[in-house]
Amino acid sequence: MTWAVGTGVAPKDIEAILEGRVDDISPEDRQLFEFVRETATGGLTKEMFDGLVARWSVKTAIEFISFVTWRIGLLRTVQAHWGIQDLLSDNSEGYKVLREYIEGKREPEDYNMASDWVKAPTAGS
Repeated sequence: MTWAVGTGVAPKDIEAILEGRVDDISPEDRQLFEFVRETATGGLTKEMFDGLVARWSVKTAIEFISFVTWRIGLLRTVQAHWGIQDLLSDNSEGYKVLREYIEGKREPEDYNMASDWVKAPTAGS
């Protein structure tokens, strides 16, 4: 969620998706939502792909497919590990963060927050 908000996805659109109100989200976010949903379920069409290419580029659209499927694989791996431990998914912290964004109590994080520890090489290194 923090990455989504950090890249410009409106918290209210995230809330609408979680509540099943897809028609309430912005056209730009709906395009991404539908692309992700269809990629996840194997229903991605050339028309949807071409729409994202028009928005970004062929390279970025292809990379986005890889990112989406990688994230889904990671999610399923985590869910499998929870399952074998009889753990239940707890989304309460995520909903708390979302509410903070919506109420203006939390600022969007920098999209590069996960890699901000990577430093550019210095001269001579």
